[in-house]
Amino acid sequence: MNLPSLSQGMLVACSSLVCFVPGSIQADTSGDFVYEDLGKSIMITGYTGSGGAIVIPEYISDKPVRAIGDQAFWNEVTTSSTLQLPDNLASIGDRAFAGCRGGYRIP
Repeated sequence: MNLPSLSQGMLVACSSLVCFVPGSIQADTSGDFVYEDLGKSIMITGYTGSGGAIVIPEYISDKPVRAIGDQAFWNEVTTSSTLQLPDNLASIGDRAFAGCRGGYRIP
């Protein structure tokens, strides 16, 4: 997948060095998003919606959404969707959007 350039000043870093131990992370939900509270920021770890106009919020629980985790949207969207990323996003994990059919358009 080719990811179009993101907004000016946004750093996108992908890493496959993140390791998760099953049961060690408690996930919370906000709308269609599953997330992990990292203390000072939020990482989106999953998506439960059906696609369409997907807007990743700038804040969840008064904390900035700074990351999209590895495989967060893996196979979750099957229709053409638009994806709006927050300006404060600092990283997108490895294969975050892999397996999504129909494609994403980042406005």
